[in-house]
Amino acid sequence: MKTLSIFLAISLYLIAAASPVFCHITDKMPDSVAQMEYEILLDLKPEDTLIRTKYAMVKFRLNKLKAAESQFNKVLDLLPNDYDSLEGLGRVRLKQKKYEQAVVLFKAALQQKPKDAAGRFYLAQTYEASSRDKDAVFELKQIMADIKAGTAILPPKTSGITKETIQQKIAGFTKNTRKQ
Repeated sequence: MKTLSIFLAISLYLIAAASPVFCHITDKMPDSVAQMEYEILLDLKPEDTLIRTKYAMVKFRLNKLKAAESQFNKVLDLLPNDYDSLEGLGRVRLKQKKYEQAVVLFKAALQQKPKDAAGRFYLAQTYEASSRDKDAVFELKQIMADIKAGTAILPPKTSGITKETIQQKIAGFTKNTRKQ
């Protein structure tokens, strides 16, 4: 009877661990802990693209770019138009200074969610990093237009992508343009 109780408890834990609710809890853990949790979850559900994408983002935040790239690519093999993986892989390419590849990935992501402020903001950062200031300003102004229209999909404030930071970046470009 005791063995059956232990088996049932472990089974319930494993079922709960593979649920989206558990993923939400894992999101709030430190990255080093979340990494281990996602590895366990992926052992249980290797085809779960949500878990794999979240795991890839943890790897990205830990600056394990090759591992993040590998995980995003596994998701894109299953779901070629997955917004989060396209945007995440774009961020990897931006960090690797592979700007043209990053632009292609961010544009592909924005085809899926044209009003997503984070994807557009990272596209603007990519343009800025590759000295395409006019393109960067255009993207930032598009975010502001979407915010004004009430159609922008804004990330959590903890991302640092806010109306205020976007306005500051636009003002910085305008100020630099005047000096030249």
